[in-house]
Order: sequence, then C-alpha cells, then structure tokens
Amino acid sequence: MQSTAEQSRYIPNTDEWLAHDLYEILQVSPRAEFEVIEAAFRRLALKYHPDRNPTSPSTERMQEINRAFAVLKDPLQRTQYDSLRTQIAPEPFSRYDSAPVESAAVATEPVPSETPEEYVESDYDWESLSCERSEFIPLWKRNLLYLMVGFILTILLITAISVFAQSSSAGTPTPRPMQMQTANTLFSDNFEEVGTANWTLDEPWHLTTRMSASGSYALWFGEENYGRYRIGLNTSATLLRPLDLGGIEHPALSFQITGQTDSPQRASDQDTLLVEIAQAGQAFTTVETISGLISNWETMRVDLSKWSGKVIQVRLRFVSGAGNVGNGYAGFFVDDFRIER
Repeated sequence: MQSTAEQSRYIPNTDEWLAHDLYEILQVSPRAEFEVIEAAFRRLALKYHPDRNPTSPSTERMQEINRAFAVLKDPLQRTQYDSLRTQIAPEPFSRYDSAPVESAAVATEPVPSETPEEYVESDYDWESLSCERSEFIPLWKRNLLYLMVGFILTILLITAISVFAQSSSAGTPTPRPMQMQTANTLFSDNFEEVGTANWTLDEPWHLTTRMSASGSYALWFGEENYGRYRIGLNTSATLLRPLDLGGIEHPALSFQITGQTDSPQRASDQDTLLVEIAQAGQAFTTVETISGLISNWETMRVDLSKWSGKVIQVRLRFVSGAGNVGNGYAGFFVDDFRIER
C-alpha cells in the first residue's frame, strides 16, 4: 500500500494536469472504466519498468505513467481532472474510443435539399439482375425434418442430464494414480485433466484461466475479480500424496512460473513464493524462495538429492507483505508441476 507521502508525489497541480492528456499517456479512452485503466497501467508498467528497460527514456516514461495513473485511479481527482479538461477544451474524439459520438449540432443539422446535379448516372446494368424463387419444400418434408431435429436434440439433452447426474453423485473427485509417469518422471500435474484433485488449497489458491504455460489452466493465489493478490497472506497449496523417492539418485522438482510480486529490494514489504519440503512427521523446510518480476514463463528447478530414498511432502506457500499490492502486481502463476527422477 502507498503511504500518504508516497501518494502526494503523484498528485500534480493544475498546470501539470493540462500539460499532457492523461488518457493518452495510459492509451485509454476518456470514457474507460477503472478496470480498463488499471489493466492499461499494468501493461505499460511491465513494458517500461526500469528493471526491464533501464534506459533514461523508459524511466521518464514510467514516471509519466505513474503520475497519470495516480490521478485517474482516484475517483475524486479523475472527476476534477475531467471537469478541468472539458472546460479548457471540449473533449475531442479520442483515437482510443471505439466510435465517435455525434454532437447535437450534427444530429439536428438540416438535410440539404437534393438536386439533380448531385446524382451521377450509373453504368451498372440493373436490368440484368434476376430474382429466382427458391424451390418449394413440401409440408411433409418439412415436418420430417422437424422430427429429426427434435429427436437429435432430445438425445443430446438426455445425455447431458446423465453426465450431470453422474458428476453430482460422485462428490469430491478422488485423486487418481500419479499421472504421466515415464522413465524420467515420477509425478506430473498440468492442472488440465484432474484440476486440483491432487492438491489441498488454502484460500485464495485456485485454478485460473488468466494465464497458463500449456493448456488452459494454472494455479494462482490472486483474486479473479481484481487480477491481483491481497496483502497479509500466508497461504499454501499442498500436494496431497506423499512422494516416495526411493531408488532415485538425483530427484528434482520443476514447474513453470510467471508473474510479479512486490520488489525484492524492499525487504520489509517483500512478497515471496516459498517451495517447501518435509519428511513424514517433520516440519517443512524452505528449499527455494521466489520474488520480484518474471516477465515470461520460466522453468523453476529445485534439486531434491538431499531427500533421495525418502518419502516427502511438497507444498507451495505464498507470503505477502504490507504494501505495493495496489500497484498492479498480479502475483505468480504456477503450471506443469512435476517431480523428475
């Protein structure tokens, strides 16, 4: 969260408001809702953030983006800015609007009278066009077609009801045996076939379609309605089944990850994703700590040789600090989780 002192640095005066069009800076329409403005800010922040583009123009561009978002995210400041912007210059049609809106002057302008000079003789041979009546379908054929369509729809409806009844009676899905086992893989889960049946998820961990490394789903601890995580979290996603690493000389844990959390340079507010391992009856031990920005899907690999020959449990634990969640950090997305031999 930003303090009052931090917010004040992004509140420009009247001259600064009128020096640049804040909507053009964020590349949104003046009519855009807050969710659209916030999404545009996150996209531009990822593009021009100094950690990714350390050049001076990018730094200045990022400062300009921050100042624009600081005004437009606040309903009161945005209202004041819109009022001042309209008073100085009537709102033009923005290139980020979907379509121009006709003014009252245009709508009420009388239609000019038509004169013969306004028409141009066409060379098109309109007489050559013909309109042939389609073939008449007898009533008995139409009735037969309706019966066939009705029969097919009835079969589809019965099938759908049967599938729904079976899924409802099944209750909570039972984790099936370890999937995709190969010579090099002990366990693999891409969250597509069985969803989260292999996991125990503390709120707000859940499946999401916002991001995925493969298929449609990934694991995430963010809030779907806002596209970001909350502060003060200490929440886990734990693999249900213990994993027997017996006979495996160099086991390893790997998964795909992308996203962004609070900056690791701010130790007091640092948000972290922890990879933790525990033997049966023992406490979990942190084997990997992840924070900051991962702009593309990357493979995270953790050596488990220390637990070779043992039975272990695995969990992912996310801890968020007290600030900066409002700056558009979405958190980390996890996909293609596997234990390799």
